[in-house]
Formats: sequence, structure tokens, C-alpha cells
Amino acid sequence: MSSKPWTPKELNLLFEYRNQPRKEIAKILPDRSYVAIKQRIAHISEFPGPRHKTSRPVRERFEESIQKTPEGCWLWLKSKRKGGYGRMKTATKDKMASHVAWEIYNGSIPDGMFVLHKCDNPPCVNPDHLFLGTNQDNKNDSVQKGRHAYGEKNGGGGKLTDVDILTIKDHPHYYGSRKELALKFNVTEHLIYLIRSGKIWKHIISPSKQTAEQIT
Repeated sequence: MSSKPWTPKELNLLFEYRNQPRKEIAKILPDRSYVAIKQRIAHISEFPGPRHKTSRPVRERFEESIQKTPEGCWLWLKSKRKGGYGRMKTATKDKMASHVAWEIYNGSIPDGMFVLHKCDNPPCVNPDHLFLGTNQDNKNDSVQKGRHAYGEKNGGGGKLTDVDILTIKDHPHYYGSRKELALKFNVTEHLIYLIRSGKIWKHIISPSKQTAEQIT
């Protein structure tokens, strides 16, 4: 057995995936041998932190909670967080379903890294549609998808047209207006914020703003 102390993160992952085949656990914890994993699992009572009663293997519960689409996305069918991102209860805590997908098929997530989507589909948990990035990558990805995944100027077929953008930018600001616009155009409130604050679709300027600039 390895003399290297087990970290809390390793112990949590080991507890969460303890019912998986040893080969799959070893993939999640590549620094640990089969023997080390087997011996550590034998001491379940020593594991730190709260424990949820989840006896069925994580992968089994995960795979029965998805629907595969012709486009290649794996849509999460169970509980979701704000924004449509899937959530799944494990033996230690509630986790984002995309994180569980990454751990099952690619191994543990390095500290400080985020699981991001290649596709612009929050409920998708297909590991082939996911990639790891830094916090800055995560921020850039959010803005990038808001700018390029929608909009008439960037390829057409998007959710929002240039006319929609103008409507959003010209809409009066009052309490609840962001939510109102998000529901109307079937997008997130964060996207509405990015549009109205001029962080994306900068090339579209509302007539009222142009008039104000001409007067000043």
C-alpha cells in the first residue's frame, strides 16, 4: 500500500465511487494501486465528512438519468440547478452532473479546474462534449457563448436576432425587467445582463443611445 497519505479529496472520491469496479476507481484515482484502493475501502468508518445513503453504483445511477440525442448530447433528466445544469447526489454531497461525468469517464478533476462545455447545452453531460479549464477560461467561455452561440450576425440560426438585441437594449430598466426579458426570449438572465451592459453584441447600438450621443 502506498505510504503517501490519502487526501480528503481522494477519500471523498473513493467513498462516492466505492461500489464501482476497482478498474474504474483506479481510473478516477490513478495515483493509487488496486491494493491500496481495496484496503482503504475496507475502512469506510474512517472516512471524513457527511454521508448520504446511496448504495447503488454512481455510474449505474448516472447512466439511467440521461437521454442521448442524435446530435450527440447526453441530456440530464433528473434534478437541475439554475441555468439548466444537472445535479446529482453522491455519497458525500450534491455535485454537478457534468463533474460526475468527467470523474467517471476521465478521472478526478484537478484542484482549481472547471468542467466546461464544448456544446452550448447546459443539461449535456456527454464527456466528449466537456473539457477542463481555469476560472478565467470559465469566464471567457461564458461570454464567448453569449456572443457566438446566439445572434444573427454570427452565422444565423441563433436564438436571438439583431432585432431582438435592439428590443432588449431599448427595454426600460426596472425591478424584474431582466427576468421578464429572459422569459420572453427563452434565454438566461445573465445573458440579458451581458447584452444590456454592452459586454456582448457591442456592434448593435440602440437608436435611443445614438440619439443621446448626437445630442451630447
